[in-house]
Amino acid sequence: MPIQAIKPQKAFDLIEKGARLVDIRSPDEHEREYIDIEGVRNVPIERFAGKKLKADKDTVVIFHCRSGARTRMNAKLLEKSVAPGQAYFIEGGLNAWKKAGLPVFTAPSQSFEISRQVQMLVGALVAAGVTLGFVISPWFHLVAAFIGVEQLFAGLTGVNLLGYLMMQMPWNKKAHRYAGLDLDE
Repeated sequence: MPIQAIKPQKAFDLIEKGARLVDIRSPDEHEREYIDIEGVRNVPIERFAGKKLKADKDTVVIFHCRSGARTRMNAKLLEKSVAPGQAYFIEGGLNAWKKAGLPVFTAPSQSFEISRQVQMLVGALVAAGVTLGFVISPWFHLVAAFIGVEQLFAGLTGVNLLGYLMMQMPWNKKAHRYAGLDLDE
């Protein structure tokens, strides 16, 4: 059966009956805020490529992300990962779940998510490089060029060096609770 979008309350009811809930966001995003239900698992979407969850025809798995966009974009992959079981995704994701007044854990105030920190760093370095290139010396344009090449490299390889650098910053040091489901290799 194809993956179906369901409302948060319907997802809650299915979870109460034994459905598994899987958050496909990054561990960093999950640690900051997650659906506060016993048994929720965090399995980043990248782990699903070519893999299947241990599932039979009676298995019901509900996937979610922050807004529902990532789960909708990856619907076919997620559907295949639970075959022959039934897959659902929460329409509107965690945001809709919160709006419905269902239980959510929110960590005490923390720094921005790693991806947002990288975006802010890239923006600041490019703006500084371009500005200083016009005001002080054209050599500062190399800063903007370097950042552009680094981001191109990150996009092509999946290795984000600035993301790794930001993860090493003291304000980002914390232990992640990673509770992945068993994936068949």
